[in-house]
Amino acid sequence: MVGSIGRGAGIGALSNGVSNMCVTTIDYLAEHGNLNGALDDIAISGFSGALSGGIMDGIMGGFQFKMTYTKLSEVEVSQILSDRGLDNLAIRDMIDSFDGPIYARQGNPGEVFTITESSLGDASGVFVTRGSAGTTPADRINNLALPPNNTAVVERTVELTRTQLLLEGKVAGQGEWALIANDGIPRTGGGWQVITDGGKYTGAIK
Repeated sequence: MVGSIGRGAGIGALSNGVSNMCVTTIDYLAEHGNLNGALDDIAISGFSGALSGGIMDGIMGGFQFKMTYTKLSEVEVSQILSDRGLDNLAIRDMIDSFDGPIYARQGNPGEVFTITESSLGDASGVFVTRGSAGTTPADRINNLALPPNNTAVVERTVELTRTQLLLEGKVAGQGEWALIANDGIPRTGGGWQVITDGGKYTGAIK
C-alpha cells in the first residue's frame, strides 16, 4: 500500500553532499509498521549510485510519523558495529545478513518492534522487525532467513527504552541454513529487519 502511494505521489531525489551517504526523508501518513514498500520505492529511485532517495507523501488513515534514513557505506556500518564491541567476524556476519543497502535511522524511546523466537525470552532483541514477519512460523523463518535453532513459533512485542541508532534493511537469503535445517524452508529472506543497539544485553529494549 505504501509502495503504491509512493508511486502515485512521485519520487524525487536529494543529496546532502556528505561523503558517499544519501539522506532520505520519508514524511507520510501510514499505519504503524508498514514501511517496506516505501523503502523499496526509494531503492528503485537511485541515480547512478550517487543518490537513492525520495520524498513520498500519502494518506492511509493512520498516524503521521517522520523518519530520516541515511544510506550507509559498508565502512560506515563496520565502524558503527565495531564501536558497539563486535569483532570482525561478527561484523561480517551482520553485514552479510542484509541484501542490498543498509540504512541508519534514529530510534526513539517507546517505538514498538516485534521479536521472533522459539520460546519467550530466547532471542536477544538485537534483530527485530516492524510488525510480524509472516503469518506462519514457516513464513517467518523464510522471510527472515532464520537459523535452524529458531522455530519462530513465538512473536512478542518490545519497545525501545532510549534514543539509539537503528540499522535497517532487507534480509538476505541464507541457503546454507536451509541445508543444515533440512526442513523444506528455503530461507530466501526478503523481509525487513532492524538492528537495535544491543537488544536486551544493553538495555536497548524492554
